[in-house]
Amino acid sequence: MFPFRSKQAEKRPYGTLIAVVGALVLYEAYSWRSSGHGRPLHGQASRLEAPRRADDAYGRASDLVLSGVDGTSVTIAAAPDVAGHRPLLGAIVDVATVPGDVPDPLIWLRTVFVDPGGVHDLPVRPPQPFECDGGAAGVREYGALGVALTTEVCVGDRGLFRLSTKYDSLPAGGAVADEVNVGSLPVVVAHDGAAWNEERDTPYFAFSHGGTAVLVESDGMHVSRTFSHFGAETFPSPVVARYRPERVARRTLRVARGDVLTAIGLLPSANRLVDLTFGAGRGGEATLLDGAGRELATGTLARGERRVLRLPADLGTALRLRDDRGVVTDEHVAVPEAPGTTKIVAGTPAVGTLSLSYRDASGAPVPVHALFQGNRWNDAPEPRAAEGRVVAAGRSLYLVDGHATFAVVPGPYRITASHGPTWSLSQRDVVVEANRTVNVEDELHAVVDTAAWTSGDFHLHSAPSPDSVVSLRDRVSCLVCEGVELAVATDHNRVTDLGPAVKELAVQGRIATLPGVEASTVGQRFGHFNAYPLPLPAGAPEEGVPVYFDRRPADIFASARSLGARVLQVNHARMDPGIGYFDLAHVDPNTGRSDPVFSTDFDVLEAFNGMWIERYEKVREGPRDVVALARRGKRVAVTGNSDSHKLLFEEAGYPRTFVHVPRDPVETRSERVLAALLAGDTTVTSGPFVEIDVDGKRPGTLVRPGPEGVLHVHVRVTAPAWVPVERFLLLRDDVPVEKEHVPGPPTDGVRFERTFEVRTEGHDSVIVAWAEASTRLPDVVPYENPLSIGFTGPVYVDGDGDGRLLVPPAPDVSGK
Repeated sequence: MFPFRSKQAEKRPYGTLIAVVGALVLYEAYSWRSSGHGRPLHGQASRLEAPRRADDAYGRASDLVLSGVDGTSVTIAAAPDVAGHRPLLGAIVDVATVPGDVPDPLIWLRTVFVDPGGVHDLPVRPPQPFECDGGAAGVREYGALGVALTTEVCVGDRGLFRLSTKYDSLPAGGAVADEVNVGSLPVVVAHDGAAWNEERDTPYFAFSHGGTAVLVESDGMHVSRTFSHFGAETFPSPVVARYRPERVARRTLRVARGDVLTAIGLLPSANRLVDLTFGAGRGGEATLLDGAGRELATGTLARGERRVLRLPADLGTALRLRDDRGVVTDEHVAVPEAPGTTKIVAGTPAVGTLSLSYRDASGAPVPVHALFQGNRWNDAPEPRAAEGRVVAAGRSLYLVDGHATFAVVPGPYRITASHGPTWSLSQRDVVVEANRTVNVEDELHAVVDTAAWTSGDFHLHSAPSPDSVVSLRDRVSCLVCEGVELAVATDHNRVTDLGPAVKELAVQGRIATLPGVEASTVGQRFGHFNAYPLPLPAGAPEEGVPVYFDRRPADIFASARSLGARVLQVNHARMDPGIGYFDLAHVDPNTGRSDPVFSTDFDVLEAFNGMWIERYEKVREGPRDVVALARRGKRVAVTGNSDSHKLLFEEAGYPRTFVHVPRDPVETRSERVLAALLAGDTTVTSGPFVEIDVDGKRPGTLVRPGPEGVLHVHVRVTAPAWVPVERFLLLRDDVPVEKEHVPGPPTDGVRFERTFEVRTEGHDSVIVAWAEASTRLPDVVPYENPLSIGFTGPVYVDGDGDGRLLVPPAPDVSGK
């Protein structure tokens, strides 16, 4: 019996019970939220145990991976920056919708400081995992000493990541921003879609690649992007996103599986619905257009898929539909202006079939690059192969096995198939009728005898480069079709090997490869330099790269040689803005003089870059700079390279370099080509094949004339009939000493051959043989006016007999 109780004793059981029940409720709530049934989703932060190696994936061992429970993730650079490389510590360098090493559209998203002077790095301390408000997993980074800045990335749900950057003060005129590098991918903004230029105010921007889409949102956001133009090509800069001038910059990043239309469909304002299908067994792509017909965004549908496109109110008025055969089914289908749903079934236009087959005289298949021209009804055909190993690129096809079968709209077509500028050409006019097959069979054969030569392209880009989306497999396919026999992978600041793709395609007998890199300078900009061959790094592909950030040319060259590079090549020596080494170092072609920073510790000069294939005066700069170097006493080998980033335009092998060494046996091809290249025995061409010897000596050698100071210069120009050759020039110190008209009509074989006597005038000089035409090349490349030019590597002349080379300044400046 308890004769009495205190009030405190009477309350204790109830308090305990309430506490226990409360704990159980909290535990159940935590479990429910953590299991993905509630909000917020907690996710997790982990560290990479091994580097990522996919073509366009980034991530080094010990980088942080912030993952949601749905499998979406962002990777944040947490490993210390490599000395001499771009500082990326704290940047988001990868996004994914599934675990593992997979392609993605983001190269980096890094927080920076911007002012009228440009974009500036914000030094940060290594990011660390932390717990965000509500228990979500997050990563936090602080500014380095003296930088009052904190950035946090927190996991949300359904692929959402919240980013916030807090700062105390900024210099006048400056702002915190994100530099978002997506390479050459289109970026969609409000109202203008991907058809914007320079600057826009927008609450969002979106981009996608490889089945992964990204949407970035922030109120009051201002985005900018500049575009550089080289010849017919355009290269965009990273996007710089500025935020409202507040103490905290807040934005969200959504990662989703799909394309850019998937990304913009996540917007709250995406209330215009288009229920779209191509029908049973058919797929294709839908391109959103505005009232002026500008292309704003493109998405795809798998075969048989019914897809609901969700469009914001201010984006697009119509769709262009193209099925998976490459046939436009509907040129202009209106989409609703008001919220609601519209159902669209793609049309079913009549089609015919083209079957192509190309062989050599023995009956063996010849890999070819085929381009298509149509009439006014189908003047932009984009065929896509239904059968055969084929790579489609706009109005061209690369036929790896020399054959393909595919559908096209009925009508007349001209089909041009080629295997490089030393082979014959197939050009056929056909008329395709609905529901009928047209067979095109043709024979191609080698015209120019290149048994003692190997054709190479020593400047090539693929998906590991930020500004290329060409897969390694497709890159090798196009090289084989163009007849290139040695290819060097030279991606921007990343070591790449094309060898595995060669084996996968089983084309080892046709092409050899070398791994390399294009060291593309950043910070202090001095140009772009190829280094090859390079060993593949044991760690991340970007770790075995020579220094390139805020380093002088001599340091870059020394770094590349320390890593094992045997060849250092100066690329596009004169190219604006800010990537031509000779321009940046102010190399004077008349004297060879330059700024003190200029280093000549390189082996090869890229004298013809494919981006100048329509610019005669730019191609002439190559031989001129060879002479400028000789005025410093520097001898180099010369190459001509495509600098290809794409499959349509910048075609691999235009131009190309022939190195004077037999292509066989293929097992030793790479080593023999390297030796001959370093010796300087090359000829460069986008059409005519030009050869030279001076008193029996080959390009790259130093020739001493006889007692009378006379040189006997033998030249020969060979080409297929389809390659125009109209003039020959013999250049001494870049000045024509002989000019000859090449008579027509054009035929297969030798087009010009002669021996000239050239006097040395008692001083050192450089001799180059050059062939050209005013008539454009046929439709082997899709440019409007592609040039037919070929020229040899330089023969150096010891005209004063002192055993060394030193060409005097040009006559008009010799007294300076």
